[in-house]
Amino acid sequence: MNEKISSKKQPIFFVIALVILVVIGLVWNFERKQPDSTLVDIELTTWVDRGLTKEAQENLEKRRSDLENSMAYDETIANDISKMLTLGNLYYSLGDLASAKQWYESILSDYPNDAPAHENLGQTLKEMGDFKGAESHWNQAIVLNPYDLTYIKLADLIEEYFPDRRKEIQILLEEAIASLGQTRSLLIRLGNWYETQGDYERAISHYKVALQMDPENESLRELIKETENKAKNTQGVL
Repeated sequence: MNEKISSKKQPIFFVIALVILVVIGLVWNFERKQPDSTLVDIELTTWVDRGLTKEAQENLEKRRSDLENSMAYDETIANDISKMLTLGNLYYSLGDLASAKQWYESILSDYPNDAPAHENLGQTLKEMGDFKGAESHWNQAIVLNPYDLTYIKLADLIEEYFPDRRKEIQILLEEAIASLGQTRSLLIRLGNWYETQGDYERAISHYKVALQMDPENESLRELIKETENKAKNTQGVL
């Protein structure tokens, strides 16, 4: 009798198992079709308003048009990397970020070690909203041709868009100083970082060294006074 009962139950179990498999399959198929947020393309800004006067706009447009016409009729000019960079810069100045990006990428497709193209593409991508791309190209630019402004742009980018990585800023700026030596801008930027960390003593120290390089800088003197006041107020609270 037990065998007969078992044989009757088997089809029922089979049907239940089949239904479960179908449901699992449908759920898996639905989830598979959902867009992965990490794979969705970033919606980039392709154009920005530079607030140009009509005269400035027309001047830039003429320079762009003249250069493009020259490149269309003269292969030597068309293959001149400096002309390509200039054309990209003109598009950038006009606010046409998408076209500027194309020209910088065109340069890098043939000259992957061109630091100015990496630098300018990084700036363009930053304004477009591709912050990871901007970071990548600025990092390549400083490897190829270290420049204090590029280091500072990287520091600002990390601070604003990757706040969980702010500790990297100190390492980045110290690397810049080791590579380029002490410059006023790097010392001030590193001082800013120390100030945001509440380390006013080191911040003031960096500001004062920067002031020695630029003793007529009244805004820097004011910054030192403000930071000294912050330090005093903090000590008072403690």
